[in-house]
Amino acid sequence: MSEQSKRYIVLARTVEETEFVGPFAQSGRKQGALRSLLHKAFPQGAQISVTSSSVDDGVAVLELTDAQARAFEEANAGVTLHPVRTYRLAAVDLDRVLMAGAPFDFGALTWTAGKPFKIKVCDSNGNPIAGASVTLKEPGAAEPHAAVTNSRGRATINTTSGHADYIRVAPFSDFWAELRRGVTSTKTVNFTLESLTPATADCLKYHCSQALCPEACQPDAPKVKVAVIDTGIDEHCDLMNVSERTSFTQADEDDDLGDNGTGHGTHVAGIIGANGAARGLAPNAELISIRVFERNSGATDTTYVYDGIKAAVDAGVDVINLSLGQEYEDAVLQAAIEDAEAAGILVVAASGNEGSDVPQYPAVYSSVVSVAALARRGTFPATSVHSVHQPRVIGSDKDDYVPDFSNWGKVDLAAPGVAVISTVGTVGYAAQDGTSMACPVVSGLAARLLESSPKLKGRPRSPERLADLKELLYDQCKLLGFGAPDVGKGLPHMGGGTS
Repeated sequence: MSEQSKRYIVLARTVEETEFVGPFAQSGRKQGALRSLLHKAFPQGAQISVTSSSVDDGVAVLELTDAQARAFEEANAGVTLHPVRTYRLAAVDLDRVLMAGAPFDFGALTWTAGKPFKIKVCDSNGNPIAGASVTLKEPGAAEPHAAVTNSRGRATINTTSGHADYIRVAPFSDFWAELRRGVTSTKTVNFTLESLTPATADCLKYHCSQALCPEACQPDAPKVKVAVIDTGIDEHCDLMNVSERTSFTQADEDDDLGDNGTGHGTHVAGIIGANGAARGLAPNAELISIRVFERNSGATDTTYVYDGIKAAVDAGVDVINLSLGQEYEDAVLQAAIEDAEAAGILVVAASGNEGSDVPQYPAVYSSVVSVAALARRGTFPATSVHSVHQPRVIGSDKDDYVPDFSNWGKVDLAAPGVAVISTVGTVGYAAQDGTSMACPVVSGLAARLLESSPKLKGRPRSPERLADLKELLYDQCKLLGFGAPDVGKGLPHMGGGTS
């Protein structure tokens, strides 16, 4: 069996030898800098797959075996091979959370081997809900079963035990997703889901009501550009302020520029800048959609995110939102973020949903604003999936808490991140959880400050303006009774902070 290859990145800017500095395509040697590097490592020749960044010709991606990687670095002293890292959305994986808990104790209940589950999903008026995702976890099963309701709101799932640790029903939009534990297949399992709308109360509206008030906006304010580097943004009726859509995914069609099917990027964008029935924190902002996740995927890699950040810098954005992360050092992405900072761009990233203090990149970098999640009791139905997230820390108001999934440690700010209602699809709305949802709250508030603060309004992008923006963000915070490891400076708001 041949040795499996891995992907590595070489940055021209880090190559020490003078003749190799600069874009790989423009070397002092006729063969080109990268070819020269490869020739030194493999003088007898080798089959090496090489690709390049679509926005930066000083970035090359090589596919090398471990032995080839060692040979490359030994032959090219001072040249570093950077592993390509896998980044994931910072939205909570509910099935992972549920499966990590103890299985339901059925006690002495009789097992009904082989009996299928018949599930019916309706709204409060008895109307069937089609297209709802149904997830069922059997005791002892490694993975849950999945189905989708038909036009009659029904789904059938065959099981070996006739028991379910849990059943989770989640329409794509307009209803609260519901969770039920300890279910048997002795009769039809009926779910009656509560509807939700942009006006439905949630944690974001509770804590940021002043910022969300239409009267607080300044229509004549200078346009602030916010880049949403994510799964793409659909053409939602409340997101007509998306001025540009681009994609750096290679497996998708060239004209596939909307959301990748997960709804994540559209939801994030709505929190920042929805300006219709749903309102974001910065409804006057100009949103730039930069898609770095392939269709229906929650994972991407360094190359796509690097290209996305470089494109955002080239587009002259003011704020970059990164609701994604992973746990390994990534010098390549750090270089792109440093370029953004040098251009005066605020980079905001999710702190992560691992419920630990393990550093998450890029949130851990000192120049990046890392955002943790907050939650509030009473802002979602008790039977909804959002009740899964238990308090890790309770605030001075007993209804405020930091959810157990939210990472701590290098945290700069915190914002609502449980059952946050925002835009999905082209006309829908949904409640989602994660530091993915907290991150755009801060991005939106930062955009509002750039629009309205006398100290910032109208100033060109620069490192000095960036420093002043961070100072204002951090000064206008409420700790809500939490400690710095969990919430950093606290929850930023638009009206002067208290501790």
